[in-house]
Amino acid sequence: MNYLQFIQQKPILTGRITVNGKQKEGVFIPLWSRYSNSMVYHYHTPKGNKGSGGFTMMRAYSLLNNGILSIIED
Repeated sequence: MNYLQFIQQKPILTGRITVNGKQKEGVFIPLWSRYSNSMVYHYHTPKGNKGSGGFTMMRAYSLLNNGILSIIED
């Protein structure tokens, strides 16, 4: 999948990342950010609560290509 396809599909991602020395495991859902006026990925806990943190679409694509995150298949 190239970057253009990734942006068009906006898949839900799952995996484990480290933020400020803390492990975060859960799902990352694309949502609109009014602050950056663009789509960004937000962290959600395994229970479904919205957590703090997130990243840009480009960073999500990079993490997906490096095998850190994976796409949730329907």
